[in-house]
Formats: sequence, structure tokens, C-alpha cells
Amino acid sequence: MSTIHFVNALNVNNCGDYMSSPLDYYDTFSHYPIMMHHVDTVKLDAIKANDIVILGGGGLLNGGVGRNRCINALLDHGTPVIGWSLGFHDYYSHTSISVTVDLNRFALLGIRDYQHPCGAPYLPCVSCMSPELRKTATIKREVGIVEHLTHPISDLPFDRIKNSQSMSDVTDFIASSEIIVTSSYHAAYWAMLMGKPVICTNTFAVKFDYFKYKPEFIDCSDLSIQNIKSTVLKGHIYRDFLDESIGLNNSFLEKALDTISGVSSPASLQLHPGATYIDIIKSIALVNKDITIIHRRLEHLRIKNRARRITQYCIGPFTRLFRKLTVKSIKYKEASK
Repeated sequence: MSTIHFVNALNVNNCGDYMSSPLDYYDTFSHYPIMMHHVDTVKLDAIKANDIVILGGGGLLNGGVGRNRCINALLDHGTPVIGWSLGFHDYYSHTSISVTVDLNRFALLGIRDYQHPCGAPYLPCVSCMSPELRKTATIKREVGIVEHLTHPISDLPFDRIKNSQSMSDVTDFIASSEIIVTSSYHAAYWAMLMGKPVICTNTFAVKFDYFKYKPEFIDCSDLSIQNIKSTVLKGHIYRDFLDESIGLNNSFLEKALDTISGVSSPASLQLHPGATYIDIIKSIALVNKDITIIHRRLEHLRIKNRARRITQYCIGPFTRLFRKLTVKSIKYKEASK
């Protein structure tokens, strides 16, 4: 059975990078052998020809010559690479980078940078899937500061937290603040997903320029309670941002599973012609020993005709089989009651 290799920045001092892998949010991948790698120290000898690599998320592109070389080594390895919510991280202080990554070499790609000149499809960071972003809390402060560990915000008389703390701690802080001032990409992203007005300051890379829904910006030298309040009045709260981001990631998951199933499958089964819907469920259960995915699908779908007979199906890979059966062969409609 093929292994899925998840590669991202496993930086415990940056909760945004650490929590940006789809492995943290989709139990679909639990049907495969899994191996995790830090992007800068990928164990290439552990990646076999029929394996799959999922790179991302996080700002892994153009973060430096060494980082780009590591990504190119993955692409050169010959294993299909899926780029999931990758972001560009060109520093404002760098005029150019000598080693680039050819995005056309990815088997499938979505980037978190909206309308980036590279033209790749938009896919916001998968951390939008975290239930932490739906939490609510009693407001404890008017203004809360979330600092990037290496890009602090000038000394202002407000409560603050660093992005080196856990996602749970950071989202607790965001939920209990009326306004967020931050130098952290993910803190800005999470705060907007949570419906908070956001001001970015002391920004340091192009990743802040490509939010689909824009935060406000204030130069560090102009930070004051008066400027913060007046800037927030000009800003927007994006109520549908969270649901939109979740929908885009769920759609990308389907494309990723198609790519994976073209290489390997967590299990195989064969169905005899004339198998009923109930036969299919039993067969999948026997092969996979776990029908979590089926239960989740059936929660949202109402089968129009029970035990509708399937006249011709002899497909091996489970992921592709079940998707084709539900979408093409079984006539269903969304539950309307």
C-alpha cells in the first residue's frame, strides 16, 4: 500500500505553520500509511515511486534559496506532489531569489494567495477547518495584539500574545478581543475567519498582500488607540469568509483523492454485476473495516430509491468507487426536510 507523505514547516514556535497541514483536519487520510516531514529535512529515501506527497500549507514558496531547493528536490524525486494551500513568502527586504520553483510540475496545486501573478488556483489555508475558529468568548479587551515571534509590535498598552503559543491559546485570545492588531499572517487570517476587525502592522513579506479579503494596515510608527479605532471604522467584517474557505478546501480534497486514487488506494474490492446498494455498503465495510466516510456521506444525502440495483460496476479503488456510485449510479437528492 502506498504511503502519503505530508510535508510542511513543523515549527513548534509558529502555530500557523504547524497547524497548516490537511492531515490535521481530514480523517480520510487515516486509511493510508502516513509519514510526516519537515520541509527543510525531507527524508527522500523514504518516499517510494508509488507514494504520494502532500506539500503544505504555509508560506513555503520563495522563503529562501534553501527552501526552494528542498521543494525542487521533492519535485525531482518523481513522486506525484500535491501542493495544498501553498503560499509565497518573498520578503520585502529581498529584491529577487536565484532559485525558483516550477509550479507546473505539481500534480495538483492550490495556493493561498488570491489572484497571484503566477495564476495558480486560489485555496485558502486549510486551518480554516479547525473547530477552534467557531469558538465564542466573553470580550475581555477592546484591542488585542498578536505578535509574530520574530516581528514584534511596538510597546503599546494592550494585552498581547505571540504566535509561538498554541492555536487554541491564540484563538481564545482572538475570541475575547474586539479588535486584533497583528504582525502574524495566520493570526490575521484566523481573526477575519472569526469575524473580527483586523489591523496588520510591521508586515514583512508579500503574503500579506494577497489576502482575498483585506485587513486594514497601519505603519508601526502610526500605531495609537486613536488611529486603531479610526482605521477599524473604515474596515469590513467578512461574515461568509469561514464557510467559503471550508467549501474550497472540501472541494480540493475531492480533487486530491482523485489524484491519490490514480496512484494507489487504501483498499480494493470487486463487485459482481447486479450488486445492490446494500451489497456495496457491506463490501466496502469488509474491505476497509471502517465506514466512517460512508456514515458522513449518508448524513447529508437522502437515497431516492433504496437498494437501487447497479448493473455494471467492477471498480477496484475504494475512494473512486464510492464517489462514482454516489454521484453517477445512485440517484440521490440532498435531504430537504
